[in-house]
Amino acid sequence: MPFQMPPPGNRPRKPGKSAVDAQIAKLSRHELFQGEKRADLLNFLVRIQREGRYEHPFNEHKPAATGKRILFEFYKEWARDNGERDEWQTPDDSEERGKKLIGELAKALEEYYEKNKGDAVIVRIKRGRGEGYEPEITWRPESAPILSVGPLPMADGLEPVDCSCIGNNNAAVQYLTRRFRSSPDEEPKLIAFRDTHVRPERLIPDHVRYTGMQSAFGEFLRRTDAETTVATMILGWEIDKEYVRAMQSAAAGRGDQLKCFRLREAAPILNFILLDYSDLSTEVLFGWGQGKPGPPGAVFRSKDTRLVNEFNEFYEQLLLFSERVSLEALLEGAHGNNAGSAPPGLASGGR
Repeated sequence: MPFQMPPPGNRPRKPGKSAVDAQIAKLSRHELFQGEKRADLLNFLVRIQREGRYEHPFNEHKPAATGKRILFEFYKEWARDNGERDEWQTPDDSEERGKKLIGELAKALEEYYEKNKGDAVIVRIKRGRGEGYEPEITWRPESAPILSVGPLPMADGLEPVDCSCIGNNNAAVQYLTRRFRSSPDEEPKLIAFRDTHVRPERLIPDHVRYTGMQSAFGEFLRRTDAETTVATMILGWEIDKEYVRAMQSAAAGRGDQLKCFRLREAAPILNFILLDYSDLSTEVLFGWGQGKPGPPGAVFRSKDTRLVNEFNEFYEQLLLFSERVSLEALLEGAHGNNAGSAPPGLASGGR
């Protein structure tokens, strides 16, 4: 019996194996994917994602999943499975042709979903080099009635802001962990990290897992100049102890590479992170859950300069109303050893 797509109200949070397999089979049969190796590459990427190829830890037998490395592994496997001569001795040998192929596959997916609005499972390819072209597989957002308010005025020449959803808090932590663990040959390189962090007591059980975050942040610090501040945190008056301890432990013995500040007065702020890269671009992540009732909130990312500039200005304003704080003293206060230096509330929940 062919797989039957569940109605929207009965769907799990993410498409399961049967739903994904049915969608990949449908895509593979479509004419847009009949070009050289497009369907083969699509099936390969989905399979290795399911096998955990994109997950840490990496080692000499499982190198970091950069785009260049993943395409090299695809070509090696394809040649072996199809009885053809292996042309690729190093990842550099297949890089140019691989970039062309991944571009064709991503374009085919975009064109397919533009024409096929009824497909419930959406497959996209992450194009950042450090992402290793990992597939992003989601349900198509459920349609909802939209109140017509007529066209909104927009200044001449302005384009919509480029912004995408990473997922929930845990998905965003995994995204950030990958950024900290960028491979040495990845461009642009992450060179600075600016964080705002305030978290009241959670009203819902949405615990965030920090597996790998501490070691990944430590790796990032070790790759940077020990005499330079490359990471700053602005803390609110209620924080997540697990998160702050992970960052503190990673920065232990690293001098002033990580500097922390705390708002002088308790105030609600929007949690966001700014990631600065070697090509002078900046990426903003925002929307971390604020302890509100309901499902865990979504986290968004953008490198659109208009949005980034707004958050840059916000960060500078927050610094003006903050003072330098010692994480050690802050966390000691959370245990009752220095209550005078501790903020009124220290949450035990996720970021």
